[in-house]
Amino acid sequence: MNGVSALLWLLLSETVAPVEQLRILHETLESVHKEHGISTLLVMQRRHQKLPAPDPLQPFYPLAWPTLRFDEGQRLELVTRYNKVVLALLYIDANEDLLLLDALAEIFNQMREARIGKEAKSLLDEVPPRSFVWQDRNGIKRYSGLLFALIQSFATKRNISLKLGEVQSGGGHLFRQSDIIAMTLRGDLDLPMTAQMMSLKHRKQSSTLPLIGILTMSIAVPCGKELGMGDMFNSIVVVQAAYVLLGGYILFTVVESLMGAIYNRLAHRRCDFRCLSLLINQRVFRSLLGMPVPFVHHRVGSALGQLFVVMGFVGLLGGTYLGAELSTLLTTNPQYQYIRNLKQLRDSNLTVFFNAMSLRMISDKVEPDFLSRQLPNVRVIQGKKQMELISSLNTSYAYQIFSYDYGPIWALQQQTSRKALCISPGLDLLRDVPTAFVLQRNSLFGMALAHFVDWTWSVGLMDRWYKQAIRDLMSMSNVQSRRVPPKVERSPIQLGNFHTVWTVLAVGYVTAVCALIGEWVVARTGILRRAIY
Repeated sequence: MNGVSALLWLLLSETVAPVEQLRILHETLESVHKEHGISTLLVMQRRHQKLPAPDPLQPFYPLAWPTLRFDEGQRLELVTRYNKVVLALLYIDANEDLLLLDALAEIFNQMREARIGKEAKSLLDEVPPRSFVWQDRNGIKRYSGLLFALIQSFATKRNISLKLGEVQSGGGHLFRQSDIIAMTLRGDLDLPMTAQMMSLKHRKQSSTLPLIGILTMSIAVPCGKELGMGDMFNSIVVVQAAYVLLGGYILFTVVESLMGAIYNRLAHRRCDFRCLSLLINQRVFRSLLGMPVPFVHHRVGSALGQLFVVMGFVGLLGGTYLGAELSTLLTTNPQYQYIRNLKQLRDSNLTVFFNAMSLRMISDKVEPDFLSRQLPNVRVIQGKKQMELISSLNTSYAYQIFSYDYGPIWALQQQTSRKALCISPGLDLLRDVPTAFVLQRNSLFGMALAHFVDWTWSVGLMDRWYKQAIRDLMSMSNVQSRRVPPKVERSPIQLGNFHTVWTVLAVGYVTAVCALIGEWVVARTGILRRAIY
């Protein structure tokens, strides 16, 4: 039902009236019809007055209107569109007939609740995913967004004629959010498709603010570039493996030396302890590398033999862990470290784009000089232009955003493992910020819109409309040209890719040669000493 544009009533008496009064009735109905174009009559009379015969006044009607006759206990619900004018005639003959006035008052209350015939002016703020205009692949202009779907459904349910204004001003410029709010407060707009943080509420705004959601104001920064093969290998093998091998080597070497000394002491054998065994211990080194370690069979059940088994098991686990982590990095396309907090963002001197309302929110509700201290390189930009830069995944700037679950940044990058824009908890500016509609004070739609928004939250429509807005955003023509970070080309493995391995192998051979020379020198020195003495 879209509304009945007018409803009139006459108070008559069922008593037989003089002919002159009936002529006056005829002339009155005729003049009302000329002015409003009556299409249907609604005759209301009490049940005991209702006669099976036709309406006695029907011969005096100017036209043969379709007539609906009801008493005080009947109801009529219109389930389809009806935009015609209905004239109501009430038969009042006694005080008991005043019940018809209560019934008519209820009709007017329902009409007021339904906003029958009311026209509401609206305007999109062109900030996805709230409300925006886009063109599909066929070039057809479409409207979409969370607030657009909500306002449109509210207008349909409440029988409101929604009139959308042009998103551009007379000079061809897009209306800013501050302009839309100012137009609403002046009364030029009834249901603007924009949202505002509740802490920025103006004194001329409605006291009834339908809550849209609770958001977090954060900053999206460019992600790090994809990690190269060499750096990836070095981060695992050189950094992590080196620390693991060095720590395990020192620990097990000291433990083995101490246990060997204790065994020799208990067995009353000579304790042949050499400092060189702490530097070069082949058994520990081979165990940590996962290589087999030969030892005497009767020592398997001893504590020293069990230590060798534990060392081999630790080496096996360490090698498996490093291999699994390296395999994971090769399949997940890791990136270099990116900006994680405000200090790093300030040191990077990266330009951060804000919209005017968010900048005002920070200045008024946090600290006036917060941005000048923390983010000196800030620029103000329109919300639509900001979303165009974000949609194209432009990594030359950082952007103030409102974090959503499965938000636009996530949707734009969900099909690729190479991320262009990243969000970190350390870059959150404000958390749990309530946002609401912008309505004029004493707005006719305030209470009804608040009830409708509560109902949409309870049935899950808000989530459905939001996901649909994200899908429409992904279908926009300018989003199709988004710049996903280029993929690092993979070349076949060559000998040069094992530079680190060759270096470690060369160091091992040099160390082995030095150890061999050292052993030869020590042995030669012992022979010379025995020859002298």
